[in-house]
Amino acid sequence: MNHNRIISHSVKRVCFILLVIIFNVSNNNQKIYADTESSSSIKVTLEDSPYLSTDGSIEFSPILNDTYNFFVNIKNIGDKPVSVSIFPSNPTMGNGTINYLRGSGGLLNKDYDLKKYVELIFNGAPFKSTTIKLEANQTKIIEIRIRINKTLKGEILGGINFEQVIGASEQKEKFKVIQLYQKVIVTRLSLDKFELKKEQTVKNISFYYGQNNLNLNFELSNNNPILSYINYNKYQLFNPKGNIIAQGVINDKKILLPPFTKNKINISLPKKVLLSKGKYKIILTGQNSQSINKFIYNPTNTQKPLNNHILKKNSAKYASSLITYLIFAAIVITIPLNIIIHKKYKHK
Repeated sequence: MNHNRIISHSVKRVCFILLVIIFNVSNNNQKIYADTESSSSIKVTLEDSPYLSTDGSIEFSPILNDTYNFFVNIKNIGDKPVSVSIFPSNPTMGNGTINYLRGSGGLLNKDYDLKKYVELIFNGAPFKSTTIKLEANQTKIIEIRIRINKTLKGEILGGINFEQVIGASEQKEKFKVIQLYQKVIVTRLSLDKFELKKEQTVKNISFYYGQNNLNLNFELSNNNPILSYINYNKYQLFNPKGNIIAQGVINDKKILLPPFTKNKINISLPKKVLLSKGKYKIILTGQNSQSINKFIYNPTNTQKPLNNHILKKNSAKYASSLITYLIFAAIVITIPLNIIIHKKYKHK
């Protein structure tokens, strides 16, 4: 079976995201500053294996009930002790990028949850604590054991995340800073051949007011156990009177949806769009697909800037990312300082 190839441009590119969001923090008199010079003090290295792809990620076709072992060296290259959280993750698409997140809430089929087939081993025993501590210049080894114990079709996509909290601060002005460094070893397991393909489905359509524009959000489900391109690239939005009030391209690049996942699609609408209460219709079209969906708009239910909006940690294949969260109780602004590694995909 042909699979799409995941390619990242740089193995060790460090990325930054600055997020300012509303958050409720109790008042205190502690002063705070944002240390923008902070950087990670850990080095994560996956030892060589015949089951690695050319860009250093785990990618192979496992045999049912066979166990495959991988070893990761985690080194503290700093002069102070550090703690590192380690956990399997599952993929979801957001803003055109595949992100690898803790939990399985975005999966449509829990049989495709990577953590069911991954066991982390530390010092010869199952790694239960999820966090290890490294002294200055100390190296520890984590073993990753992968075993598929049931017959499945398609593929399983996920990651093994290594996360370091660099810093966190609060102050009386309800301002909070959290810095995280994360490295993800993307894991792609090719399973039995998959033939019958189901249509992608649209749910939970809503309008959302950002700082300077109106957005249309909806949930797009990939109902197939394989990495798939989004079926639609154009949209038309109709108001309750049946008039087209917005149309255009959903995204200017091809978007991939992880296997069996619910994914968030966001369309920025023209500023001239005015909303009125009633039933709206959106038509999504692609080369060989069309989806017609209707939804009710009620001004009292329209989402405003979210009070507890959390930006999820984006990660590319075996790539590094440094993420800064600035939490402020007045405004909601997202400023990308250096965009998360752009991932390109092509057929094998």
